[in-house]
Amino acid sequence: MTKDYIIISIITVIVAITLVLGFSVIGGPGAARNAKFDQTRVSDLTSLKRSIEDYYYTKHALPNSLSDVTNATSYSDSLNNLKDPQTKSSYIYDPVSSTKYKLCATFDTDSTASQSSTYYTDPSFSHPKGYYCFNFNVTNY
Repeated sequence: MTKDYIIISIITVIVAITLVLGFSVIGGPGAARNAKFDQTRVSDLTSLKRSIEDYYYTKHALPNSLSDVTNATSYSDSLNNLKDPQTKSSYIYDPVSSTKYKLCATFDTDSTASQSSTYYTDPSFSHPKGYYCFNFNVTNY
């Protein structure tokens, strides 16, 4: 009986160590969930960027606010629903000059970290963890 107990104890310790090491290397379910939220944020910001630039090319000026974009484009319904997937707050749009603007969001992960880099393919949306603004410049064709 004691021999069986020792073997079961050793196997339990090995499994526990394997789980701890596995989660420390690849992250746990929370890390995957946070990366998925950030992937949605990047997708939303990409859509907003495209719509802002479409607005610029149509109106020859940046919109004053995101509501100007949503009222002027055929994608207004889908753009109105673009909010942070976790907090449900609106993304931040800041026109800086006649051709420059910022899009801002708060991220749960660092896109340059190895564990989350597979979720991001567009280098223009590389971001650190926390609040971050992307700077864009609309160029004339």
